[in-house]
Amino acid sequence: MGKEHLLVPIKLQALVIDDLVIDKKATIKIGANRNMANDGKWSPLAHDYNPVAGALKPGAPKPFYGAGRTDGAESADQLILPSDSRALPQKKDRGVYLHWVLPSGLRHAHKPNTLDFPALPDQWLIVRFLRGGAGPQARAWFLDGGLAVSSDGPTNLLLPSGNSFEARRVGKAAPLDQFNAEDFKGEHTTITAIGNQWTASPTFTGFLAENRNIFSWHDTLDDIREPDSDGQVPKKTALTYLLLGWYHDSRNEPFVMIPPQLEGKSVMEALGWKLDSSSPPSDLLKRECLFHGVVAHINYWNSDTHKGPMLGYPGSPSVGGVLGDAPPSFKVGVGNSAEDALVSLVSSEYSKDDAPNLWKALEAVIYRQPESIVSGWNAAPRDQAVHQNWFSVQEAGKIWTIRPRPRHESAFPADADKTISETSARATSGQLALLKQLNEAQSAADAFGREIAALQQDLYARWWKLCEQSRLNDMFADLTNDEDACRKLAGRVQTLLDDRETQLGRVQTLVTDLESKLSPELELRFDAAPRFWTPNDPVIVVKNCGLPTKHVFPRPLLCRLSEQIVTAAEVTVDKKSNQFRSPIGLDEINRAVKTHFTQHDSTLSRLITEGSIIEQAVGDLVERTLKAEGQFSSADEWRAWTNRINEDLAPNDRVQPRDQVKFTNRDRSTVAPHLLVDFWERQPWSPLFLDWQITWSPTPHSDRDFTPVWRMGEHDFELTADQPPPAKGFTVRGRSLLSPIDGRIFKKPIEMLRDLLKEKHEEGVEEKPAFPPAVREILLRYESVWDKTLAELERAGMMGQSLSGLHQALLGRDVTLPRVMPDSARPWVNSGAPEFGDNKMRPLLDPHQVEKLAAELLAPPAADDSSLPFNLLRAGALKIDELWLVDDFGQWADLLRGTSAGGAAGQVFNPRSRWHQDRFVLAMPPRVVQPARLNFRFTTADELGFEGECDPALSPICGWIFFNPLDQVLVLCNRDGRLAGEIAITEENGRFRVQRQTRGGAIKEISNSNLRAFAQSLIQEASPSKPRLLELLSLIDRALERIRPSSARREAGLFGRPLALVNAALGLELFGKAWTDPKDKPPAARPSGTGDPALDSLRLRVNLGCRHNVEDGLIGYFKGTAFDRVIPAELPRGLAASGYIADPEQTPLFIKFDAVEPLTLLIDPWGSVQASVGLVPAKSITLAQPELDKALARMEASFRVGPILVQGGKIALPTPVVEKGQWNFSGPLTNDLAALVTPLDTKSFSDQPVVAAEGRLLLVSEE
Repeated sequence: MGKEHLLVPIKLQALVIDDLVIDKKATIKIGANRNMANDGKWSPLAHDYNPVAGALKPGAPKPFYGAGRTDGAESADQLILPSDSRALPQKKDRGVYLHWVLPSGLRHAHKPNTLDFPALPDQWLIVRFLRGGAGPQARAWFLDGGLAVSSDGPTNLLLPSGNSFEARRVGKAAPLDQFNAEDFKGEHTTITAIGNQWTASPTFTGFLAENRNIFSWHDTLDDIREPDSDGQVPKKTALTYLLLGWYHDSRNEPFVMIPPQLEGKSVMEALGWKLDSSSPPSDLLKRECLFHGVVAHINYWNSDTHKGPMLGYPGSPSVGGVLGDAPPSFKVGVGNSAEDALVSLVSSEYSKDDAPNLWKALEAVIYRQPESIVSGWNAAPRDQAVHQNWFSVQEAGKIWTIRPRPRHESAFPADADKTISETSARATSGQLALLKQLNEAQSAADAFGREIAALQQDLYARWWKLCEQSRLNDMFADLTNDEDACRKLAGRVQTLLDDRETQLGRVQTLVTDLESKLSPELELRFDAAPRFWTPNDPVIVVKNCGLPTKHVFPRPLLCRLSEQIVTAAEVTVDKKSNQFRSPIGLDEINRAVKTHFTQHDSTLSRLITEGSIIEQAVGDLVERTLKAEGQFSSADEWRAWTNRINEDLAPNDRVQPRDQVKFTNRDRSTVAPHLLVDFWERQPWSPLFLDWQITWSPTPHSDRDFTPVWRMGEHDFELTADQPPPAKGFTVRGRSLLSPIDGRIFKKPIEMLRDLLKEKHEEGVEEKPAFPPAVREILLRYESVWDKTLAELERAGMMGQSLSGLHQALLGRDVTLPRVMPDSARPWVNSGAPEFGDNKMRPLLDPHQVEKLAAELLAPPAADDSSLPFNLLRAGALKIDELWLVDDFGQWADLLRGTSAGGAAGQVFNPRSRWHQDRFVLAMPPRVVQPARLNFRFTTADELGFEGECDPALSPICGWIFFNPLDQVLVLCNRDGRLAGEIAITEENGRFRVQRQTRGGAIKEISNSNLRAFAQSLIQEASPSKPRLLELLSLIDRALERIRPSSARREAGLFGRPLALVNAALGLELFGKAWTDPKDKPPAARPSGTGDPALDSLRLRVNLGCRHNVEDGLIGYFKGTAFDRVIPAELPRGLAASGYIADPEQTPLFIKFDAVEPLTLLIDPWGSVQASVGLVPAKSITLAQPELDKALARMEASFRVGPILVQGGKIALPTPVVEKGQWNFSGPLTNDLAALVTPLDTKSFSDQPVVAAEGRLLLVSEE
């Protein structure tokens, strides 16, 4: 007996293409003047990489296979393929198309962020078992999936050839009875899940157009047609296919190749495999793998026993002469995120315009914002969460901090005293100054890095154009402009790389220096700097698109030993059993296997025998259950029978199978049927792509903002009233890779909400309900709707994807063009200028030069004749014109137009994103397509401006204020808590006087310039009828009714709530310099501003504060140091605007790119402060709470006392009980100097006379 193997199951599916499909290609007339696509919606068109290697043109079939709305001079109601299209099937394309998918453990890279995928098996033996037809009962073919055959099209891989790349057709098949080893001795290449590192196609294993004779195979069936190869397959034919695979090169075996790549995982664990045996052999990891799969009983041609669809797409007509499935009812949800599209899709059938709508309730649940349902159906916290979900992040750099070092990696000591000793350590002023220098250096290095990453996008576009032009072999082509553009950009990139390298050297020096100066209790760490934001492409979610299962493997995947190969089968139908132990008609195949595949011959022969036994068992099951059922008169009867067979072969706990199929091995242990065979049942359908066509209509806008169509709302831009969608539009086509949508995205939140709705009782006491009765009633009403929807999703497939490439189209890029990178060994540039060679460009375009700051390179530039104008600003309307689902085999379904038999198709745009109430127009608010961020930061208390990526102010607080109601004064404290002065307000005959008090020092002596200017602006000795101080106090009182930060220290202040006067700065920043139109000449030198005049001219409104959030502590703000007017976050109801208090709606705050707007904020220090600008997500900033606690602990206070009786020379009197500081007395008695108050001793008598005195008690910090 030969060596033993590990047996790994794979998925095998088969698509039948027969004359019926060929006859129904192209178009069909509906009436006299209407044309529609016929039902033969399948294309055999294959990839061809010759255009890629030769001229950098797309090698893949075009989106929609190039279909349009016309065929010659005739128009059509939907997209159709013209009669002369290469994508249409021909008679030679008839037959069975096998496609196999390997386990997921072999289809992903085991080294993160690399293209280092494991090799896949490339030697395949296909055995076809024939039942009920003419010809041999069993026939075999050998397929070498790694053999490079020729460069004639269609080619499916790029391979290195000398100093260039060559497109090659890889994979060759031959009948086993005609096999000649000499024919397969050519060049072999290693196949991976992406083809190889040069081809790098994410759909290589899935799409038949790419992997013919590698992971798929076409059986023409010419040998069984009657009367000859041009004839028909006999009606009674039933086919079963067995597929066996192994590696051409044993060095590519998983147990050999994968272990060096693992980190702390076993090979079986990393692969997701598990042995179906309680006692694995000791040599398991030394065994080679054999892959196996069976698809059984393909009876497509028998109209008596097969009533399935002609093709696999939803709505395909039946081949059995009966009414087939109902026409499809596709539902297409559209939104700015998967959650939004799902919300619109799920709730579309139930929502009403008279609200409260289901979509709002469901949205609140999905975004984990159930409290917003209580406060309002469109509450701001939910709006903000939704808005942020419409963006993706881009890394910006690092921020260094000094923090206590825990003794263990992730935890402080359990002993409280030890933890205190560790955390009490503080950085010295010298260390903090060094930290500031480090962050400034890091900020500069990161700025260089971002500018490099942005410039690489422009350089890549020009270099790619140079590659394209140079490969046209046009001796008269003028490459001067392209070369000049590359030269300018390359020079700028190289300069920036040098500057960044110098700056990084300074960073490393400062890191080393600072670490050497820190005490053992402290450590230097870095965190991510505030990130940049990029708008997401719109997302499509499709419901009722079928249930694809081919790519879904159980995890762990049960594997067998070759000792567990099946040797017998027993089939029991109606209590009568038949047994099968011997193969039929395999002698010639086994002799050929023994001759040609000696390395695996023993196991292969036993697996072929197993396949024959499986085929006999399934055939017996089918024949005997068919005799009981008789001929099928309807699709329902046929479907009931196929369900019975599936339940027999793959039993589950919910359904008891009517029949029994039992497979046993030589040890008489059983092997579950579902590990061995898949029943064919019907044509497969595995959606892979979403082909889309949209009309993009940009809205006109002014140079300074986006009016008149858009206005800034609370969190995002909103359409102004009665603005129709723009009339002019541009057509954009694309193809997106589909992915399944997990129903758990809203199932789990709904379960959480349902739990909150339950009435809970504990020990006879009913808990207070989570929601008010009215809201609870509404949610309970929707509960049944949610249950129904969840049940539907379990039965109907749901897939989705973003319209990938839409935003890139606005940047003059084309995602269908091949992306190639400079290769020193095989250059893409054929230019005679060596300065543009791949070896020169490779380091300049290497994303690793800027580490995590680099995003994926944009697509190559679109053709010069593209009509869509380049624009970094996106604002407009989007209509979806066409949508197709395209599957692995090349089948497609028209989601919007249905089939020739009809079918409902509907788009549902998320109500939040619709153009007013137009259900078919998506409003796309203004965005910057290049990453951008809102710079909202605290600044130093004594100077304005950004101090790098980190919070630049060791203390951004200018000072503290609080109102003393006993003395009717506004108390001012320095940022360390010490008294700075008081401002008193007095009333005389209906007039007020606001003047300074000298307690704590004169106002003019306040050290902080902003606190001093703020105080001086409140002093009005001219007796105004409505003093600023009185207005400010009214604003504070009303604003604090809303502000309730959860972390506030209510007990810490002696008088009310201390407020902080804080410096901040606000502005917009672009990620590097603005990208440029690939069609234009790039600037030779670094441009000023952003580099884009449209961005530089923008002046956008920003909203400070969030009135719906109790955590937002903003009371009001001052522009710069203009303290003569305060702008409240919200004008409280009942408080009118005046000369001092501005109306925020009438006095908006505007910001620009690359410009700083200085602000002084009046805030509750424990609250956050939010800024919203619409272009990017809102940003909130908070003060460091530990520092606040320390400042509050030192906060001084003062109030008037007297007259009091004291004995001369000793100030002894009762004082308020406090937990901090010491009480002092100040007055004429003490010459206005602070004298310590001693505790009153009632037993003490003195001969000193009692003196009456007036003055003030001062609570002074002990420090």
